[in-house]
Amino acid sequence: MLLSGAGAALANGPSGSTEDSTNNVSCGGTRTPAGTAYAGANGAEICNDGAGAPIQGRIIVSVNGAGSYAAADGDANNNSNATGWSRLDSSGPHCGSGDATTKSGEHSCP
Repeated sequence: MLLSGAGAALANGPSGSTEDSTNNVSCGGTRTPAGTAYAGANGAEICNDGAGAPIQGRIIVSVNGAGSYAAADGDANNNSNATGWSRLDSSGPHCGSGDATTKSGEHSCP
């Protein structure tokens, strides 16, 4: 999956991970050699903010009733093909250049 674009974001993932206004991710959850991992009643997340894995960002499955979604959300420190996001929720697929949790910078999916 290629993610493209860059943009501002301010949002939390299920683990408490955040993404700031410059599209940089900070992970929550339990540290592993490849980043952090989290699983709980509100969803699951794998996140890397620079530790171990070559790509930084988050893979999120959020469980919140009708607001549930799954997303891949890239970090500004990646090459330009992996800085945006792709998301699937009850209204279908979405893509963007900001943050997947808030759908900022949304544009048509390729």
